[in-house]
Formats: sequence, structure tokens, C-alpha cells
Amino acid sequence: MKSGWLSRWQPVGLRQALHAGEQVETASSGRVALTLGDGLSVRLDHDTLISLVDSRHISLTRGALYVDSGSKRLPTGSELQIVTPAGAVRHLGTQYETRVVGSQVQITVREGKVELDTGAGSTHRASAGEQIVVSSAGSVQRSAVSPYDARWEWVSATAPSFDIDGRSVGAFLTWVARELGCEVVYADSQTQAEAARVLLSGSISGLNPGDALAAVMPTTPLRGEVRSGQLLVSLSGSGSR
Repeated sequence: MKSGWLSRWQPVGLRQALHAGEQVETASSGRVALTLGDGLSVRLDHDTLISLVDSRHISLTRGALYVDSGSKRLPTGSELQIVTPAGAVRHLGTQYETRVVGSQVQITVREGKVELDTGAGSTHRASAGEQIVVSSAGSVQRSAVSPYDARWEWVSATAPSFDIDGRSVGAFLTWVARELGCEVVYADSQTQAEAARVLLSGSISGLNPGDALAAVMPTTPLRGEVRSGQLLVSLSGSGSR
């Protein structure tokens, strides 16, 4: 971390408050998860440099930044904007990655929609499952990227820990599915009711969502399996769907 009044970079501590005007940089082996004041999750990949302009603007100079706004929809005009060399990226209730690669900017949408305002009178939009690549000349290329593509693995590896103590299995599965880009599919209504009834205890601190799923489910009367973008949930001892 570096601010206008610091002459050198300082390490960022766990749960340390950051302020407008400061910069955050990750090393080639480092990643970090930040939580903004409204609960919005922001994660930085390796070799990333951002500037915290103000509560609504983050400037991305290099590397990659992932935003998860959760299920809340903010009033128009109050959304977080990521300022890039290609323009400002604004989300509409979503999960997405913005990555600066040389002279190009890549915007990949996992859920929801984003808009890129180039500042030159043009706006580009992308929806879930789309990636747009904007060159320094302003040309745009589009391609498809699934929400459970391997490119999202760094995001789940950087996910803030989920406090399972006293939470239902269903709530835990919803968290896992969101982090892995999956849809929770219950075998039947009985299975779904059981997931809502059973409460968890303990901690999954230090585990990524996939490892947490493998550790938690054997302690419950249910089982969960990730397959082709679905988190399939059934009662232990029943047949797979």
C-alpha cells in the first residue's frame, strides 16, 4: 500500500482500513481480497496495481481486478466504476473481471452486465458469459467464456472466508456455487428442505470454496458434487442425479 503522504510502500495488514488516495499493489506471488464500505467484494490478482480514487472509483493500471456486487442493486449512478486505459467500466449487479494486458483491456462477465464508457462518445456492453477485448485503437473483439471456466480459479482461491458456524448447509452451498460459477441443483424437495434444516458448526478458514465443499459435506447427511457448471446435491445414500 502507498498513499500520497507515504514515501515508500507499506504492507497491508489483515482487516486494515484503506482510504481514498492510496494505491494497492500485489506482487507476482500475491493476491488480496478487499471489501468496500457497501459490502462489495473486490479481489486483485498477481502483479496488479490499483489506485483508490474515491468511494465510487478505482483506477486499474495493470493486472486484474474482480468485482462481486452480490445480489444487491445499487441506485443508478452510485455503482463502483473501474477506470482503465480503455475507459470506465460500470456494473449492473454482477460478477466480472477487468484485466489490463499490455495495450489491451479485457472485460469478462461472469454474471449480470457491464458497460464500458470509452469517454469518446461510445459505450460497449457485455453480458454474462461474454468477454470483450478493447485495443488501444478502440477496436472491440468479443468471445464466449463460461462462468465456470478455469480462468476464474484465481477468483475462488482469493474468496473471503465464509463463516459457517450456525449457518445452514443450504446457505453454505449457495456461497460455494456463487464462488465456483455454478448453479445449485437439488435432487428433490426433500433434499432442499434438509439443506435448509441442517446447521453447521466450526470454521473453514483457510480453505478455498472447492476444498471447503469437500471438507464440510461429509459431516452432513447430504453430499454435493460439482459437474459441468452444476452443484448437484443429494441425500447421502441416494443415487446421483
